[in-house]
Amino acid sequence: MNIKFGTDGWRAKIAEGYTFENLEKVSLALAITLEEENPSNKTCVIGYDTRFFSEEFAMHVAEVLSSVGFDVIISDNFIPTPTLAFSVKDIGCAVGIMITASHNPYNYNGFKIKQSFGGSASEEFTSKVEFNLEKIKNYNFSKEKKKIRVRNLFENYKNSLLKFVDTNAIKEANIRVAVDCMNGAGSGYLTKLLSELNVEVFPVRNEKDPYFKGSRPEPIPQLLGPLSYTVFSNSLNLGTALDGDGDRVASCDTLGTVFTSQQTYALLLHHLIENRKLRGKVLKNFAVSVLIDKLSKLYSIDCEILPVGFKYICSKMISEANVLMGGEESGGFGFRGHIPDRDGFLSSLYLIESVVMTKKSLMEQLDEIYDKVGFFEYDRYDLKLETSVDEVKKKIKDLIENPKKKINDKTVYKISTIDGIKYILEDESWLLIRPSGTEPVVRIYAEGKSIHEAKALIKFGKKLFQ
Repeated sequence: MNIKFGTDGWRAKIAEGYTFENLEKVSLALAITLEEENPSNKTCVIGYDTRFFSEEFAMHVAEVLSSVGFDVIISDNFIPTPTLAFSVKDIGCAVGIMITASHNPYNYNGFKIKQSFGGSASEEFTSKVEFNLEKIKNYNFSKEKKKIRVRNLFENYKNSLLKFVDTNAIKEANIRVAVDCMNGAGSGYLTKLLSELNVEVFPVRNEKDPYFKGSRPEPIPQLLGPLSYTVFSNSLNLGTALDGDGDRVASCDTLGTVFTSQQTYALLLHHLIENRKLRGKVLKNFAVSVLIDKLSKLYSIDCEILPVGFKYICSKMISEANVLMGGEESGGFGFRGHIPDRDGFLSSLYLIESVVMTKKSLMEQLDEIYDKVGFFEYDRYDLKLETSVDEVKKKIKDLIENPKKKINDKTVYKISTIDGIKYILEDESWLLIRPSGTEPVVRIYAEGKSIHEAKALIKFGKKLFQ
């Protein structure tokens, strides 16, 4: 099998590409890479999610790495990915490995690498792991398994999280919140944490289920009906949802309105700046709302645009100390002072704190943002094509070389090619078309002054490929 790392790790279907044999290969290639990079640190920590055989897969990786001389710590239970990322830095490990396929369907699993700084492995690092797959045939190891330590990793992570919010204010607010963990790795953890803060929690899909109740654990509006119903029918203050491994978040207003990830990003950034009076540089990937640019301009803070993939945001958070927040279109947000990685738990705490501090619903806060910077609606469509990845890339290249000058009777005043091609129109609406990179899929994103305009832009983007 051709093992390739995507935007965040290697993923494949269980029993097809994702096998114990291939896991051993990846683990050995990682071991070689670590020895080349930093032979003095041979400590690693391993976590896993709620998917089929995740615990067994994680233990197999632990056994392989311990057999080649690594000091291995493994979680005593399934955990969210941000817990694993935090533990890498907290313990001082050379690397962390998370066995998860994030938001993919139940029949997938994956292998995420977190480097010593507590964030997603760089493209340079994962490229070395891929290259070292060729070396494992000649790699001698004893297969004498050393001691593997089992440890609770969540407690230290939880204590660190609580330093970022006003716990006393939350405890005194008598707030009522729905929590949807989508049967993933956040199940049980977030409800317990909030209950300890005197929050009345209404759990939704809050138990381990490898089938994810027949859905997929992706916190997007069309999959969050149970959360919306729970919030609305019980007149709760808000709701939050996590993806399959707990590093991404979605939010829901008291009337059951589930916000897009773009709106959630705006709410979080506005809370940090307006309510917590924090300042610093803002990072966003290429597919994130213009709302973030406009909020940054309103508050006179820098906003930098990066390619899609949180690893690019992670790199900036490490190299630039003044970064306040970084976010991506899929609902992953990272914050200064914490790990340089996505964290759905801290995002949820900040959303709850915003309601407590302002005594306003999320919708009321969003309306305030619209009053300040204008109204925008976002949409996305993944177009699957019966062609090769190379053909998709060729078409994107053709669009870049022969750019459109008008889209739906609006003038294109700027084109950006940071990741795919983005048409920015005269009224600040935009259309982004970018290839998946690992499959013949074109991702089409758009934002307009109404949902009708956004969908019209998506339609235009689809026509370019059909």
